[in-house]
Amino acid sequence: IHNGLHNGVIEPLIPYGLDTSLTLLPEELRRANYSTHIVGKWHLGFCNKKFWPTNRGFDHHYGFLNGGQSYFSHTRDGGYDFWDDEEVALADNGTYSTTLIQQRAVELISSHDDTKPLFMYIPFQSVHGQWTVPRIVLRGTVY
Repeated sequence: IHNGLHNGVIEPLIPYGLDTSLTLLPEELRRANYSTHIVGKWHLGFCNKKFWPTNRGFDHHYGFLNGGQSYFSHTRDGGYDFWDDEEVALADNGTYSTTLIQQRAVELISSHDDTKPLFMYIPFQSVHGQWTVPRIVLRGTVY
């Protein structure tokens, strides 16, 4: 309640986000020379870049800024929402978000300079509606 987000979730076109006067864990870790990454869902502010993860302590963000969306088209309410840092990641359209998130996390871990500490936050989309899975998952499944 103290952060002003107690009235519900931040919808896509709501012009607010998590109060920027609050210090977040990745901000402190970056000051301690960690490499900081978020791979997946942000959902703490979209309409103003001051709320974006790359302005809240994360060196890099790969994923989406809003809450639930289509797992394959990465759309919600008619807008595309999948990003690589602050660039729209259109090449990822049509690929299952869980696969994209997992692949990027593995890539970052594999290529990380192990002389520098790593903090990676990986919030998968699977907690959100529009529950869909690739067809290969459904083959042979009995419901």
